[in-house]
Amino acid sequence: MLVRLREWVVDAAGKAYNGGMERVQFSGMPEGVFRIFLQGMLFAFCLGLPDVADAMLASERRPVEGMTRRAKMAKMQKAAEAGDVAAQLWLADRYFTGRDGGQNVVKAREWSEKAAEKGAREAQYYLGVMYVMGMGVDQDPAKGAWWLEKAALQGDVRAQFYLGQMAFNGEGIEKDWERAAVWWTMGAARGERKSLYNLGLSYYHGRGVRPDYVRAADLWMRASEQGLKEAQYNLGILYERGQGVMQDKARAHALYRKAAEQGHPLAQMVMGVICETGKDGAPVDTDQAMMWYEKAAEQGIPEAVWRLRVLKGVDQ
Repeated sequence: MLVRLREWVVDAAGKAYNGGMERVQFSGMPEGVFRIFLQGMLFAFCLGLPDVADAMLASERRPVEGMTRRAKMAKMQKAAEAGDVAAQLWLADRYFTGRDGGQNVVKAREWSEKAAEKGAREAQYYLGVMYVMGMGVDQDPAKGAWWLEKAALQGDVRAQFYLGQMAFNGEGIEKDWERAAVWWTMGAARGERKSLYNLGLSYYHGRGVRPDYVRAADLWMRASEQGLKEAQYNLGILYERGQGVMQDKARAHALYRKAAEQGHPLAQMVMGVICETGKDGAPVDTDQAMMWYEKAAEQGIPEAVWRLRVLKGVDQ
């Protein structure tokens, strides 16, 4: 039984790799890492728009600060209608988030369109996401990809990441793993951690690029240093196996722990195995093992539920 448990580490690693990109969808899925990423990045972008507008309207900031919300909206509306890109972005943010007068995604789309047509990278990205998600417009992933590509070619790392996802999954654009790798390479060159991670998966599996464990390890290391738990877990597997790096079980365990502490369910399961079995010379600690199994079980890992039952004597 303990042999089976030790082998679970390798088996779980295979499952994580094999499903690493396919389960990450842009839209139409009830769950998935990518959907969470998209929503989080979208709202982070919305929150960042006022900074863009303020920076571009620095000379007007002081008089605007003392105005009422209604007066401020009127002033920005006038400036936006006169063609001020920063004001258009400011209004797009306010209407999307509901700040200063209620949410209106249709108006958010209208002002985003005006700014995007003038080449504003942020608006192009924003508009692309709205079309992909069907927010304020009829859902049109192809049109969304068109706007995202404009932003991506101007260096927007978020757009580069999402275009990679769309090309990999064939959503809104033709399925093309090589093209996906190109977009992620662009994002990785700028240090965007999710592009680093997915490009690492491409190199590990040889999807759109030639298999290269060394390259995968380098990419995951860079993403891991930025705190991405998925990269920490996968990099731990490489150190566990000695793929693309010198085998180092202690470093693998440290990376598993980092990912587990951030809530990665498979890393939590692996930490449970390590603590229960004393794998690779680690100290045996049943209490710690049960703690990690409980965390993994809460996230739906069936092996963790099984080990908890065994350790609690339920399956004896």
